[in-house]
Amino acid sequence: MSKTRRGSLLGFLEEVHQRAEQQGKHRKALNLLSLRRSLAQFLKSLQHEDVDWKGVDQAFVKGYEAWLMGKQLARSTTVQYLHDLKWVMKVAEEDGLWKGRVTLNKLFEGMMGEVEKRTEKPYVEKEVISRLWNLDIRQALAPTRRGDGKVMERRVERIGLVRDCFVFCFCCQGMDFLDLGQLKKENVSNGSVRYVRRKTGREVSVEILPMMREIMDRHWAEGEYVFPILQPGENRNIDRELINAQHDFNKWLGVLSGLMGKDVKLTSQMPGYSWAAAAYRGGMSIPQISQAMGYSSDLPLRDFLLSLDNKEELDKRNRMLMDSVFGEN
Repeated sequence: MSKTRRGSLLGFLEEVHQRAEQQGKHRKALNLLSLRRSLAQFLKSLQHEDVDWKGVDQAFVKGYEAWLMGKQLARSTTVQYLHDLKWVMKVAEEDGLWKGRVTLNKLFEGMMGEVEKRTEKPYVEKEVISRLWNLDIRQALAPTRRGDGKVMERRVERIGLVRDCFVFCFCCQGMDFLDLGQLKKENVSNGSVRYVRRKTGREVSVEILPMMREIMDRHWAEGEYVFPILQPGENRNIDRELINAQHDFNKWLGVLSGLMGKDVKLTSQMPGYSWAAAAYRGGMSIPQISQAMGYSSDLPLRDFLLSLDNKEELDKRNRMLMDSVFGEN
């Protein structure tokens, strides 16, 4: 990597992405790849191809946050981008590339990524999963019919695949979409789905239930993969394909959310946390849930799952308070 490329934000992002890949930190590499793509789009909106480190100041960071919020992304997605940008700037500071007038903590102070501390996890209740599974997509699309019959058929097929992938991830103990995209036919045998979770390197084994079998039978792809998400072939950049596929998945989840009603907003992160919430409320312990999902520690899920107890207790006490004031309804 030349000094010229290291002297710019996108150029340095390319370097740290390659560094993460070489160190085997594949999930980190994917996050950096996604961040680079997002920042490139932001810079394009400013009619810039890149920005040097002098230009990465408080105005730039706040402008990026405002741009992200204007795109109406899921809250957790905006938090992730800001968290990753702060990490990249910290590495650049350690390498002597970025020198701000204020500290990084001060620079990001008050922003969504700092305030939320990334503890708010996106999930939906199991009743929403049931509604989603039973949704008649063709009927739901009928009022929005545009184009000829072939256009409608393609939309029904596409949204059907997105819905089924979401439900499959939920049923497969909260499988990550990036793991779903790489799921190979060799991972399906003897009545189980067995795969290595990309993020942690832990093996996960899930019994194939009837709805999972139905989904796989409906979308069984040609080639080595179970689902038609990655294209078969050699000498391809799998990481870039997965990032593009996840972006497309989230876009179509937005369409699917519209068919479900105003009370639902689906994202690719939801199957995992939704399954964890349902399992916890069903009596499964936090260590069991973490093991089932292929986590290397209980910590990523503990705060989220315990917060469910706190919310339910607060809701219960608030209902009791309202009853004491207004009488039981």
